Amino acid sequence: MSKIKKQPPQLSINPVDERIKVEFLQYQKEHNITSKNKLLEMIWDNFKYSQVLFNDEEKQLIEQALKMSNLSIEQLKKQAILRTARNIIANKGKAIVQKEVDRNSRTSTKAADLRVADIVAEMMLHNDQAEQWYKRKFINQKTIGEYAKDRKQQSMSNLSLNTGVIKRYLENYQEVIAKHHAKYDMQEDHNRKVFNFIRIKNNQ
Repeated sequence: MSKIKKQPPQLSINPVDERIKVEFLQYQKEHNITSKNKLLEMIWDNFKYSQVLFNDEEKQLIEQALKMSNLSIEQLKKQAILRTARNIIANKGKAIVQKEVDRNSRTSTKAADLRVADIVAEMMLHNDQAEQWYKRKFINQKTIGEYAKDRKQQSMSNLSLNTGVIKRYLENYQEVIAKHHAKYDMQEDHNRKVFNFIRIKNNQ
């Protein structure tokens, strides 16, 4: 009597987190992929060839970058790969050693820029999560500085930011910040309107 060949278990996306399922099906629809099996095959092949694994901290960093840049994950990867490729060619094939920037460095310009970027990302996230308009903050030199001071009061390990560093960041990323403000229809007088609204509300 011949043995019946055991079939491999069927893979289903049903048990996964709802967010992942929605993104999975949305990608299938946008790229006119005929079946979930075909989509899964494409995803697996891409993962196999790229072999990129990210830990939770790295995932959070990527999500921050995507939110601040308005780039897609494909655009972000393409830019990173092309930039590295150009650097390799410019260095005549020599290996490029990526040095991780110490955010706590008091002498590194890049570290200071990253500290501002972290604060702006937190402020944007706060605005995204705020349910009422008056709980949002217009991001400018003053509010970034105040946020940095509040963080330092919570923990002395959080370094202060000088006005020059904040100003440089605002100049370099003015388009990104302007898009964030436009999303919530925030004008330059937004923080003053919030102050007056809360003052009147408290006096009622």
